Amino acid sequence: MIPVVRNKPGVQFAIIEPGGHALLAAFGVAARTFGQDFIVTSGTDGTHSGPQDPHPHGRAYDGHSKDFADKTAVILAVLKAADPSVEPFPLAGGYATTYFFMWLENEGTDNEHFHAQVRHGVEYPPALQNNAETIQDASAGEN
Repeated sequence: MIPVVRNKPGVQFAIIEPGGHALLAAFGVAARTFGQDFIVTSGTDGTHSGPQDPHPHGRAYDGHSKDFADKTAVILAVLKAADPSVEPFPLAGGYATTYFFMWLENEGTDNEHFHAQVRHGVEYPPALQNNAETIQDASAGEN
């Protein structure tokens, strides 16, 4: 078996922002690292935390957590894969990097799950750090 990212039936991905792509790719790293599928249980579907909720914008995903023995290790692996620029650090009951936040939501309940998102107030990817006017200029090597 090759561990991969799967989704629960009905999960929607109406839009996926760049940070969402980074998280989905990082879920794949965690799946391979821990030798089991990472199952996304919520994408842009559902009602979550109100008008500031990043789910409908493709900036947050929930994932099945109960089959992972070391949930903190999964969180750290996802965050390191999504943002290798800094070691994850504790924040607000979970862990964060410069760009991402992840925690175990509803821990110990029937609704326990991973929640991962682009951090509120953070733009991912950050603005280009060189003089390129556009992405096209950057890809053409014109600075």
